[in-house]
Amino acid sequence: MSVTVVNATTTVLPVYYTGISEGEVYLFLFIIALFVVYLIARVMSKTKAETRKAELEVEKEKLKVIEKDMAEKQLSFTRLSTEQVTALKAVDQDNEALTTNIYAKRKEVEGRMQRLENYITQAKLDNMLVKIGHEEKKVK
Repeated sequence: MSVTVVNATTTVLPVYYTGISEGEVYLFLFIIALFVVYLIARVMSKTKAETRKAELEVEKEKLKVIEKDMAEKQLSFTRLSTEQVTALKAVDQDNEALTTNIYAKRKEVEGRMQRLENYITQAKLDNMLVKIGHEEKKVK
């Protein structure tokens, strides 16, 4: 396409319109891509914030339920006589002592089992060494 421009001195200059260059197209596409990435990041951020908000609401509801449960438990303990509370505390102390003893015995049993396994493994390895020694003597 050719356009002629006439200036005051009547000189005719040809001007050519070439349209949008390839670089301008790439720049435009790059700007659009950046905008799309921005929108995706914004949506992800909002989604994360909303999820966290929902989690906090659930935690608040859990706390309310726990508080209500604790209030009910406190009321039931206030109705007990002192003898009943003493008996309950004694049972709790006995259970704690038994739990401690059970734990100690389990650890002792585990330790002894490990030691026994190690003795057996050591004896097997010693026997294997003796057998290997006899076989080496036979071969020589």
